[in-house]
Amino acid sequence: MTNIIAHRGYAKKYPENTLLAFKHALDTGADGIEFDVHLTKDDQLAVHHGYYLSKTSHDNEEISNLDYKSLQVKGLPLLEDVLKQLGSTTHYEIELRGYTEDFLRKVAKTIHGHGLEGDVECTSPHSYVLTQIRKYLPNITTGMFACPAPGWMNKPLWQAINLNNALLGDISVIHGPLGMLDENS
Repeated sequence: MTNIIAHRGYAKKYPENTLLAFKHALDTGADGIEFDVHLTKDDQLAVHHGYYLSKTSHDNEEISNLDYKSLQVKGLPLLEDVLKQLGSTTHYEIELRGYTEDFLRKVAKTIHGHGLEGDVECTSPHSYVLTQIRKYLPNITTGMFACPAPGWMNKPLWQAINLNNALLGDISVIHGPLGMLDENS
């Protein structure tokens, strides 16, 4: 089964990672939405792509160093707002951009508070973050990012490392480059 997941919402036509972009993505047929979540300086879970406020880090602040009031001016919603507005009408792919226990507890509490454990996949390039979120949401789907194989590594070894890392971490899904697959996968 193929699912269409709107990365940052309908970002081609609307401001990315906004409720407007998410709603229009779903209205036009997306099966789910993808966005990143950060913990702000004042302990709010803000939705924004990347670790920095702009798309580049040059002379820019990290989301974690800003309070939500300054981000709200930019139109960034809170995780709470997205889950409250869209509820169980969609599938959520939430990339965890935080890296502390406090962050993971807050994300888990918010997801659980809306009863959306079955509608959410938490993703991260950091497998420890994914194994830790399972402490709070044992039945959540988790997705690990697999980087392309380095030029010196053969494909079978690369596949084995990624597959076994996912198995060791009890990771549900591997997100990787298409070249990761072959007839033996």
